[in-house]
Amino acid sequence: YPLCALAVSDERPIDALPMTIKDLQDSQTFLLYECLGDAVKAESNPHTQAKLVQKLMTIPNNNWCQITVLAQHNVAELAKPDRVKHLRHIITINYRVAKSIGKGFFIQFSRMFETAMNIYAVQAAHIREQVQRGGPNTASNYEIRLLLAYKTDVLKWLQECMKHISPNDMQVFRDKVIPQTLKTVLPDYQSSHPTTRNPWVLSLCAEVIERIGNLNDRNQWAPDSPSSRFVEQIFEHTFHCTLDMIRKNMEDFTEHRLNFFQLIRVTNRTCFQVIFRMNKEKIDTVVQSVMWAFQHLEKKRFRRRGFRSWRRCSRTWSFPTSGTTFSSSISW
Repeated sequence: YPLCALAVSDERPIDALPMTIKDLQDSQTFLLYECLGDAVKAESNPHTQAKLVQKLMTIPNNNWCQITVLAQHNVAELAKPDRVKHLRHIITINYRVAKSIGKGFFIQFSRMFETAMNIYAVQAAHIREQVQRGGPNTASNYEIRLLLAYKTDVLKWLQECMKHISPNDMQVFRDKVIPQTLKTVLPDYQSSHPTTRNPWVLSLCAEVIERIGNLNDRNQWAPDSPSSRFVEQIFEHTFHCTLDMIRKNMEDFTEHRLNFFQLIRVTNRTCFQVIFRMNKEKIDTVVQSVMWAFQHLEKKRFRRRGFRSWRRCSRTWSFPTSGTTFSSSISW
């Protein structure tokens, strides 16, 4: 059935998916799922839309369950290249459908989330173990590159889902999704070798702060509030280890630089009072990190993000006029 003929209530293209996708390449399968997601999004009845989402995701969900059952008997299955490829295929379908359906995807996200985080943790630990045993060059091995690619897929999927969280799901998002996400990705980011740290973690953290900044809660940035603790947790696990990566020169780890400065910018714009409550050393480091962005003379994106962050800082903070420079506060 041609996609252009799909009415909102017409489930025939979804029913025909097993036969339709069996001869398709992966890229074609992803596109087909995304197009069907657009059709499902057009359903105005939330209950009917939820049923369509579940029906659309039947095949990837069944495949996901098969892999998780195998992993329960032998966790080493999760590191096998064929299994990782299959997992990447499933996560990519979920990413494309989340992108097209938007907030209506949350029912599917809730089903996948906890298991996806458990698999992420297992594979992250395997990567760290292999790199520790074989050295940084291990990161170039096919198996490790495949696992790193899977982690990227999961992080992109998480960020895409977070973009579309509806107001009705924000409480669950803040109370369950964010804590589990940060608990899984942040310690791994901090303890990983720089060559295996994923810049999408920084981008995901910026999205988390952006989303909780939209909550209509007068006390959400109070000193002991969950939102404030999230921000402090993010900075505790990402700030200094990322600075150590990018301060040696102005060329290495380009994506980390971009996402790091974006994280500072979003935090400053959304919840500058959390940064302001940090001790003087941390505040100085944040400010000087913004100034460091200006020094990337050949990278307009760095300077632009640094300027935006500095402009926000200058509007909200009063800085003492000391002669301290970035190079004196941090050994570049």
